[in-house]
Amino acid sequence: MQEPGMKKLTMEDVARELGVSKTTVSRSVSGKGRIGKKTRERVLNYIEQHKNQAAEESLEHKSDTLVPDGQPVREQVPASPAHSGQVQSAAAQMQVPDISGEALAALVQSGQNQAARRVTGQAAQGQVSDIAGEVLAALVQSGQNQAGEQIPGSPAHAGQPLSGYEAAWHAKPKQTVSKPAERRRRRSKSGTCNIGVVLPADLFASDRPYFPKALKGISEIADSEDYDVIMILVDTNDLSRLTRVIEKRKADGLILIRTLQDEKPMEMLKNSGIPFAAVGISDDPEIYQADNDYEEACYELTNILLMKGVKKIAAVAGNMNYVINQKRMEGFYKAHRARGITPDKSLIFTDVLSPLSAARAADTILMRGAHCIIGADDFLTSHVLRELEEKHVRIPQEMKLASFHDSQLLASAKTGITAIQFHTEELGREACRMLLHQIRGEEVPRLTKLSYEVTLRESTK
Repeated sequence: MQEPGMKKLTMEDVARELGVSKTTVSRSVSGKGRIGKKTRERVLNYIEQHKNQAAEESLEHKSDTLVPDGQPVREQVPASPAHSGQVQSAAAQMQVPDISGEALAALVQSGQNQAARRVTGQAAQGQVSDIAGEVLAALVQSGQNQAGEQIPGSPAHAGQPLSGYEAAWHAKPKQTVSKPAERRRRRSKSGTCNIGVVLPADLFASDRPYFPKALKGISEIADSEDYDVIMILVDTNDLSRLTRVIEKRKADGLILIRTLQDEKPMEMLKNSGIPFAAVGISDDPEIYQADNDYEEACYELTNILLMKGVKKIAAVAGNMNYVINQKRMEGFYKAHRARGITPDKSLIFTDVLSPLSAARAADTILMRGAHCIIGADDFLTSHVLRELEEKHVRIPQEMKLASFHDSQLLASAKTGITAIQFHTEELGREACRMLLHQIRGEEVPRLTKLSYEVTLRESTK
């Protein structure tokens, strides 16, 4: 019954006062259909102001009266449309992502399902934050769909033949939570869903394509498992960023994308207990490592040149604190030893860190009468090549040139450069797979080495 003296507020009243359609009022109150957030709030605020409590449109087909919240209802309908409006209002305030307002309205309208009463009551009190699953389950149990009609296949509909509409309803794909989203939700309870990649601080100061390729491979695998990748820049003198990530547990695991002779980052990670993997070779057998077989590859290329009768081979290498450069030069020396040749140390340039120093090394090598120059990586080789071209040195007639690492930097050269091709993106993928196995507590080999290809081109003919 309505309280004495309380005037009923109809949809026509609201529509007329606000200058909107009756349909807009109905959708604003029930949550059905598409309607702008501001319009809905305007309608609901108007109702609250004129009734002092939240009001909802009755879903009875015989009445379009908006019943004020708190109005006594019949005993056989314990959950009223007004109660549904309160639930939807509470859900809107809680910013519930998927409350299924139409389903709630249908449930409350039925007024017969215990699960519906429990769920709507909890939602109104702010005790639940995501009730869509329970709502739909209760809806099926009650045998009603969002329009208040019986759902084909529900207990209320059991034993009845399926009409054409009902068969089509069963044939529709049902909405489910995606497996990746479900996995991410489970992980987020105990982890961060982040993978940290430890990169050299000078990454953006050079045009080396190695790091972007390795990062691309890491990101592909991380994304397929619903992990995000965060970059951590470090150098030998400043590990503060890495320390912060470890102490605040900002990542579930980390990948060292370049190993150093100075093992401070590696020791820090070992002591932290956080799972990690290294791109590169370490002498520590406890470290999970994924790497190309640089020593063997550089041995093979150097040996091929020596077999072809190339004498006085010079080498230009970068920072020798990096294990990768140590392995490259070990392969270089190993090939000479295998042929009983002593390399000319005056033609060996290490710790070449800039384009200018690479150009100076090339000039010195030219003056000392070398027959061939091998760059330890594509970056150095490209700058040696530029210097040779500026000096109008003919390749390969006057100087042969090769690289221990191939890339697009060399592929764009006028003269094809002999080089070793490594699968850098696959290296990143393998390191990420190795880390994810650790995070999940699965067995994985401590060391994985990838294959390579030596490609002979014009520059060494």
